[in-house]
Amino acid sequence: MAAAAMLLTFQAAALSHNLGIWRDVASLAAEACSSAAAAAASPVDQVIVEGLPGSIDGVYFFRNGFPECVQMRASHPLAISLQTLETTSPTPSATQVVLRWDADNRRLE
Repeated sequence: MAAAAMLLTFQAAALSHNLGIWRDVASLAAEACSSAAAAAASPVDQVIVEGLPGSIDGVYFFRNGFPECVQMRASHPLAISLQTLETTSPTPSATQVVLRWDADNRRLE
């Protein structure tokens, strides 16, 4: 009986730990989408996002769906090109905004 109680306690603690990580990564995703949506609200033709990680702390993070997430966070339909790159792009033009993922601070800058 004690072994079953210990196993159940461990499973509950592990679940709580994992849900906390998923909640934190979901919050980072929401912030990233909001940052890109805010950049897209300025008068630009293209928003380029560089270096989004594929996962954070073992949780998938924007391998797919980033443009859709940005559109959902925008206050109006976006009529711009949203491009995601894995590496650094050339110097942006006057009609482009480049946002880069800062892995240390875990946000788009």
